[in-house]
Amino acid sequence: MKELYKSIAYRSGYALFVLLIVGTSVALLATPYYKFAALPGVLLLLMLLLGRYPQAGFYLIVFLIPFGAYRVLSHTYQYITISKFVGIWIVIILLFYFLVKKSIPFDIRSNLWPWLLSFLVINLISTLMSHYYISSFDNLRRLLAAFIFVVLTMIFVNRKGFEKTLSVTVIVGVTVSSILSIIGYIFDIQLFAMNVGSEAVKRGIGTAQNPNHFAAMIIFSLPLIAYWFFSSRKIWWKLLALALFVLTSTAIILTYSRSAAIVYTILFLLIVFENIRRFKPKYIGFVMSLATILVLLFLILVPPSYLERQKSVTDTTDTAIGRRISYLYVAWDSFKGNPILGSGPGTFRKIYENSVYAYQYARGKEDYIRDAHNTYLEILIGSGIMGISIFILILIVALRNFHKAINNFRHHGKENMASLVGAYRLSFVSLLIYFLMMSSAYHKYLWLSIALSQIALSLSLTLPEEDNIENHYDLGK
Repeated sequence: MKELYKSIAYRSGYALFVLLIVGTSVALLATPYYKFAALPGVLLLLMLLLGRYPQAGFYLIVFLIPFGAYRVLSHTYQYITISKFVGIWIVIILLFYFLVKKSIPFDIRSNLWPWLLSFLVINLISTLMSHYYISSFDNLRRLLAAFIFVVLTMIFVNRKGFEKTLSVTVIVGVTVSSILSIIGYIFDIQLFAMNVGSEAVKRGIGTAQNPNHFAAMIIFSLPLIAYWFFSSRKIWWKLLALALFVLTSTAIILTYSRSAAIVYTILFLLIVFENIRRFKPKYIGFVMSLATILVLLFLILVPPSYLERQKSVTDTTDTAIGRRISYLYVAWDSFKGNPILGSGPGTFRKIYENSVYAYQYARGKEDYIRDAHNTYLEILIGSGIMGISIFILILIVALRNFHKAINNFRHHGKENMASLVGAYRLSFVSLLIYFLMMSSAYHKYLWLSIALSQIALSLSLTLPEEDNIENHYDLGK
């Protein structure tokens, strides 16, 4: 009898839920929003699918990272995004599973957590002491979201995901955005290429909101593309990887980003150094000839406006360069006032808005608010010496985890896995270099890399035959 009551209750709840969805769709038909009548049904189907395969939702979030301009569901509330909805639903699924099973089927232990939690506490204290409450609490919310993403990464990225699924997801997402950027640039489609501010040159932006952030995401993918080129045994896969490398490099050029040009050059040399052992002596001459041809094609085909823009990086009379120097002056004044705990996370924009430099360099009323164009400087101003110290320690621990994982894999003769971890590490390093010229403390690729450092270390300590994929959360099983 008890089982019968449970069955009736379950069926009744299911029927009420379906009626709610149908009723919502019918109600929408009688409103000006009738075009969205099918949306409740689609959302229900998506929720049921993610309930069965929540790991697919995680990889959807990773895929959508380059699509910053199109993830937003409300222009009024920019933080309402597709990724947020998917992430919240996955968290609800995890909590439901925990309440039902009364156990945790995954392991998220890490040597990073003491430092991550310390960073959170420092930012919380700084927020409570800040004069910019709204900005500080909003940035604290973003930090909590980043921590949740770290947890989800540790839960869903198993050995198979680490070896193939994740890197392919990143590459495909960036490649699609790059293709759209090139098409937009050639055919002057404003959705994917536009004039930024008062700049005379057209800049590729892909599906991102900013050409510099777009370039940073492309650069993040390059070591992974290079890994697939060097590790693939079939010539067709090598040619595909080479084509993707050229295509994404072209998209970087079309962003006209001076920061990207610097980081790309450094990263290219690091990729060559990382894979130097894979070069066979008989191929060195061929590679040098190919590199020479590529340089000549670059000089011939690249628009003169791009080269002129790159030359201006050392021109102190350039307005953009002068503005970036002004960030340092404002940051120094702010740091002297709050050196230990800072002015509150993410408050540099507000501080700069009220400075004399904002009025001097602003091209319009909305141009007063500016980032520091340096993630480390943003954190220093936001959470002081304590905050930046812990943040740097987090980066050091993550890099050390990658290094240990590489050594462990090589010790067990798993050179291919060591090379893959090296590629993930180079992607991480590319962001760390780019952060010297870009403000993006909550970039998902940053926190993805931090979580991957722990996953790489854990996998390197576990032989493949001992690796129980079931330890990672998978409702589909």
